[in-house]
Amino acid sequence: MDVACCYQWAWDADPLKKRMDKRQAFWRKFTTFVQGLPARNIKCIAGDFNCALKAPSRHTGPGLHPAAFTYPDSADFEQAVTSANLCALNTWGPAKDAFTYRLDGQVPKRSQIDFVFASLPHTDMQAKRARADRDINFAPWRGGGRHFALIASLRVDTRLAPAGTEATQRPLPFSRQLLREAIKCKDPVLDQLTHEVHHELGAARPTDPEEFNAILLRRCAALFPLQQCLPKPRPGQSTEVRCTVSSMWVAYRQFKSAKTWNPALTRLQNTFAILRAHARFQSARRELRKRGLAKRKAAILEELEAAEAAAKAGALLSLDMSKAFDLVPHVYLARALRHLEIAENTIHMVLALHRTQYHVTHKGHTGCISLRNGIRQGCTLSPLLWVCVSHFLLHQLSERLAKFSHLGPPEPWISQAVTAFADDFLASFDLNNQQDLTNMCTRIGCLFAVLGEAKMQVNPDKSQLLIRSSGRALAKWVKARTFKRKDQKLIRLGTPFQPIDIGLATRIPYLGTIMSFDAFETQTADLRIQQAKTAVARLSRVLFKKQGLSLQHRLRVYRTCVRSTISYGLAVVGTSSQALKRLTSLEAHHVRCISGNPRKEEGESAEVIFQRLHYTSISVFLVDASKRRLDALMSCRDTYPGIAEDIQWQKT
Repeated sequence: MDVACCYQWAWDADPLKKRMDKRQAFWRKFTTFVQGLPARNIKCIAGDFNCALKAPSRHTGPGLHPAAFTYPDSADFEQAVTSANLCALNTWGPAKDAFTYRLDGQVPKRSQIDFVFASLPHTDMQAKRARADRDINFAPWRGGGRHFALIASLRVDTRLAPAGTEATQRPLPFSRQLLREAIKCKDPVLDQLTHEVHHELGAARPTDPEEFNAILLRRCAALFPLQQCLPKPRPGQSTEVRCTVSSMWVAYRQFKSAKTWNPALTRLQNTFAILRAHARFQSARRELRKRGLAKRKAAILEELEAAEAAAKAGALLSLDMSKAFDLVPHVYLARALRHLEIAENTIHMVLALHRTQYHVTHKGHTGCISLRNGIRQGCTLSPLLWVCVSHFLLHQLSERLAKFSHLGPPEPWISQAVTAFADDFLASFDLNNQQDLTNMCTRIGCLFAVLGEAKMQVNPDKSQLLIRSSGRALAKWVKARTFKRKDQKLIRLGTPFQPIDIGLATRIPYLGTIMSFDAFETQTADLRIQQAKTAVARLSRVLFKKQGLSLQHRLRVYRTCVRSTISYGLAVVGTSSQALKRLTSLEAHHVRCISGNPRKEEGESAEVIFQRLHYTSISVFLVDASKRRLDALMSCRDTYPGIAEDIQWQKT
């Protein structure tokens, strides 16, 4: 295929510019150039010819936009197209929409001066469907007239390719899915791919793109091999069913042979032999049918269980309070203490510590400010008082939820699904049907009402709802209540008179981890890696400076300050194999930089570096941390709701 782009001089009647001579020189050079191309090649000639074609012919279609101006060299243009045996592809559509240039103004002007030509023998009906695309704007910053893009399709005959080309250009087999997953998860195997490609390029020194492409494909095939997908056996192909089929055919052949008359037996004996053989055949047939139905039923149940496991839906609500400690009314604090049966003398003493007055004197004016809200921050008694307030708040929530009979007993949901940590509230919901959505809205409404009674204000910027819906009904319910406000996606869960608008999120940061329905281990590891990089940047002058601390002291500083940051929460959340590779790779890079050898040596893995510097890898550290947490949970004397689930999670 020969591709050429052309541009003709714009017409100008000024004789001093000699545009006519320049345009005639272009037509001569255009004709000579096109005629010099091999006739067997497919030609694609496109450009701005600054000239219009006139009458339709076998080289020009009827879709010519009517032109208000006649170019003096239009005949030369047509002669050049005819002599080169070209076909104007964008002249076979509607003439009204065939314009390729538009100049807006008081008197808009439209013209067809841009063309795409192809060899007439290689032009088919698909090629003649070329059109102008008005949505593509190559130069939106320019003013004045605008040229539109032309879209055309040319057929290439692959039978003209030389023998052996298909075999030599066939890409090596590798799994594109594995490569995409590695890129998405930033797998350390990509660093290995880069290292191996650089090493092979340095050894082979390719001189053309095909050799470079072959090296890249060969390395991808080695690191991301194609995985053979074996079809799942059908229920009738199981061993039990096959054995039963064989037994049935054996019984059938015995029945056929029994029907042959045996002269050594009497008539009655022959009859009974045939009946016995027929009974054995029918029994084998019934057994085959029974086992086949059982296998098909088991396969259907397995598919249903897999579908139910994949279709599990739920929601996670995270609420953050604004100035929660400052807004607690002292009356509410006294109610919380009385609910816990605290002595009245102690309650009066606590209130006396908090109910203070400020006397203000300014320019002869005197006034008093009495404090009736808030818990004193910084006081050793404040954490215990806040626990009392949180306990009473959850008790109020339990009493309010008990009024709704369709919710069932509120205590199991509060103890299992609600987490109150300081001024953060976290609530989880299972969404399996429409009734669960109604229950979720009721519980969220009761929670907001209880917080309102305690004079607590929910921070809308830090409060989010993480929801995962499955099925058309749940998805439709979520879509009907979702809206946008100031480029933020919100969902309305309250009533029209008391709306509750909460921001929707795909992930929620919580206590240094990431809560999500998809790959929360990897997302938590990414967050910890970002925090670790920030800590390393803050300590770079201490860690990477050879003067001052020794190598072992710098490793101790890194282990104390950075490893504690990178491993925070991972022993509880867990880590995937890909996340563990990234953590190990990052720590190995940091240890190399601390030791003064930032570049990876040939054949030196992370384990070799850690062994050489007597440094324990993060994988071993996380395993030990998980064992210590499991031992602490097993020996915990003070049980709490959900401790059994925590122990089971930590074991896995």
